[in-house]
Amino acid sequence: MKRIHDKIDKENPPIVGANYILKHDGADLYSAEVIEYKGGCWAKIKVNEPLHPEYSSLYKNGDIFDVKIASYQFDSIA
Repeated sequence: MKRIHDKIDKENPPIVGANYILKHDGADLYSAEVIEYKGGCWAKIKVNEPLHPEYSSLYKNGDIFDVKIASYQFDSIA
């Protein structure tokens, strides 16, 4: 069991139904909709569009998977 947990922004959690650009290490990876988040470390997202050319073969429109929210920056899409 991990004794030191990754810090998450408890003041601004991802909102179910909202769309975000997910970034990792400052790079835009994809736009996605949060389809499930119950608090805690993980959220289930659905990819809307891959944004990073290097990773476009990894992420496809409609892909659904869980992400560890502390590993990503969620920038809201207005």
